[in-house]
Amino acid sequence: MSGSRRSPRLADVRLEGERALLRPVLAADAADAFPLIHGRREVLEWLIWKGPADLAELEKAYASWITPAPEAANYHLAIVDARDGRFAGTLVLRFADHPLECDVGYWVGPPFWGRGLATEAVGLACRLAFRHLRSERAVADVFLGNEASCRVLEKNGFERMPGSSVLELPDGTRRDEWRFRLEREAFERAQHPAPRLEDVCFEPPVDRPLRRRRSRPSS
Repeated sequence: MSGSRRSPRLADVRLEGERALLRPVLAADAADAFPLIHGRREVLEWLIWKGPADLAELEKAYASWITPAPEAANYHLAIVDARDGRFAGTLVLRFADHPLECDVGYWVGPPFWGRGLATEAVGLACRLAFRHLRSERAVADVFLGNEASCRVLEKNGFERMPGSSVLELPDGTRRDEWRFRLEREAFERAQHPAPRLEDVCFEPPVDRPLRRRRSRPSS
């Protein structure tokens, strides 16, 4: 993957669909996130991360939603239930070291399963990547057996690549995983409906004001 093209840097973002809202994660979200992730085997068995040891660790992790890099950045977003405003999980978009390729990772807490939040959140994230951040493709890795996550990706047009690969985890264990991929052309052909709210703000070049793209469907 060529790194010759820089990705614009986000300053703020709000994308809202019928079910899910994506926005920057906040340290204040940790109090709602902790009971959804701490000790939740049904969630953690599908993540590389083993979860926070305590609330303070999660607050520290959520204190900054952007991890900058020379040509692109990684973004940590909150998944919010658009119907009642409750925090439901997080979604990460990784561009560092591969600014034209978006690596997507996500989790949703068990109380919010079965509502379509993860599916819509991934669709909104792909719209952000392709429409605003110049991505040419999106990829996601899923541990073998995580059929729910496979369905989320497939509903958004991702295709599973042939075969599987082996990932060595921080604790030294090894697990097989599938890779899913979605090309820009395939996403655009699908003609996904526009979000109810699309508010994207970019960091400006030096001595220039912030650039903002905002749209709502007409009533």
